[in-house]
Amino acid sequence: MKEERFLKLTYIHDIATIVSIFLSVFHVMKGTGSKIRDVLCGSFLVMQIFAALKIGARFLEKKNDLQKSMEELYHRSEKEWGAGWKSSLLLYVLISVTVFFKVGVPLLLGKDNEKESGV
Repeated sequence: MKEERFLKLTYIHDIATIVSIFLSVFHVMKGTGSKIRDVLCGSFLVMQIFAALKIGARFLEKKNDLQKSMEELYHRSEKEWGAGWKSSLLLYVLISVTVFFKVGVPLLLGKDNEKESGV
């Protein structure tokens, strides 16, 4: 797998982190309608802010631990399964899952469960 692909996957992960921060801030400011979900959304926001600080530190240091981890996972799976599409698929699935998690958690926590009663 080319080094550019690892860099692109890292950028996709970073963009998902930034989007999750905006979604979490929106839902924390709006309120979710439940104290438990407010706390969960707030704590998720804190974790994503920490992730954003790690992104900033990575750009300042020019050191990309996430990219190195993806390369190592790719090469390990390549040794296990042989060179082929399985190793690439593993990385694409992992990045897809993290994107859905980072964007989906604030959306699910911010969902308003109150049903409108109107006829």
